[in-house]
Amino acid sequence: MNWNYTGKQLQQIRSAAGLTQREVTDMLGLKDTANISDWENDRVDVPPRHRKRLLTIYGVIHESEEREKRPQPVEDAISVLKQLIPMRAEGVGKIDSILKTGYIANPGSKGIK
Repeated sequence: MNWNYTGKQLQQIRSAAGLTQREVTDMLGLKDTANISDWENDRVDVPPRHRKRLLTIYGVIHESEEREKRPQPVEDAISVLKQLIPMRAEGVGKIDSILKTGYIANPGSKGIK
């Protein structure tokens, strides 16, 4: 991510967002407002680990842009769950069993893990 914000710009963006240094500190999970003050007065650069979240809090970028791409196994699991949820709502049986046991029983077999 390109980072080219001065402390003065960060202060102006935070003020425009209607946030106090304390609120931003809490949202970032920091202990002291001195961090925000140091950033806004160009005493210390904003650490890379806080940059995207800070801009999201300020409304400069949207949360969807902040999220990193999920690993494929997570995407696959989400896809399966999206298919199972409507089935459960329609009363298609055994979904609870599938979710609890991790396998689907086929007629005439002992199940597929």
